[in-house]
Amino acid sequence: MTDLTTISLPQYREPSSLDDAKRKIIDLGTTLHECAYKLGKLLIWVKSEVGYGGFEQWVEANIWFSIDTAQRFMGFSKKCDNKGCLLEYHPRNTAPCGISAVVPGKYRTIVIDLPWPVKKIERYTRPLQEPDLDYFTMTIDAIKQTTFPFNNNCHVYLWAIQKYLPIAFECFEAWGIRYIQTLVWHKNVGFTPMGLFMNNIEFVLFGRKGSLPLMKAGGKCAFFAKAREHSRKPDEFYDLVRKVSPEPRIDCFSRERREGFDQFGDQINKFGEDLGKGLSPVSRKSYQIIKQALHFYNNLKHEATQDGLGSR
Repeated sequence: MTDLTTISLPQYREPSSLDDAKRKIIDLGTTLHECAYKLGKLLIWVKSEVGYGGFEQWVEANIWFSIDTAQRFMGFSKKCDNKGCLLEYHPRNTAPCGISAVVPGKYRTIVIDLPWPVKKIERYTRPLQEPDLDYFTMTIDAIKQTTFPFNNNCHVYLWAIQKYLPIAFECFEAWGIRYIQTLVWHKNVGFTPMGLFMNNIEFVLFGRKGSLPLMKAGGKCAFFAKAREHSRKPDEFYDLVRKVSPEPRIDCFSRERREGFDQFGDQINKFGEDLGKGLSPVSRKSYQIIKQALHFYNNLKHEATQDGLGSR
């Protein structure tokens, strides 16, 4: 295994001008993505040589980074191959996010959809799901140290999946939020871990800072809504929040514009563009079927190529 402490720092020469600095930054940035892609391709090749069972041991014995990092490089390479172009490589964020420092004012309602350090699962039962995440993730320590624009009296809604449900309670404690109840999103589909129950639900921890009451009591803790793209949250949830929690509201790590909510995040209109919008119900359904079928076909073609079968 390479010991990084034995490697000298690379030579650095200061730029001669702002234009020279711009050119060097762009070149190095492109090189970063290219290196991530090539690393992933090399790791995929190694895995094919040593086999699935021996890959983790090979990485631990020969490479200085972890198996999680190796899998991230591999997922990134596969995603580039699927798209047919070089994409941006997003390393995991280990620094806390000071949201309260960049968002002016305090909010009485805060929805938080954290970028948990998860990896997508490669399978074909959800054609719209791609093998690698297309957004920054954060470590648990960074999440706990993140600051939010909480009013002294506010409602907090924290999204959590099965794996990170216990950690979500720890986040509330770290942020000084008092846990009240858990809401449950019941989905129409879900992923089934081998030998276990289907994960067709997501959780929303509801908590308070201070003693702000609900505007309307008696709403149900469980609500049904169809699952859509990875990480996209249902409209039904936001309809519920508008009824019971007051303005001003903010949606943190938001990926879709919502009426009655300010936003914070680097993909605030990720799901804003809908090419099927404006079509009749029948045409829209056909559009979705074609979109999923094309994505499914591209995944199959890519897997065949990876297995040495070539295109069909």
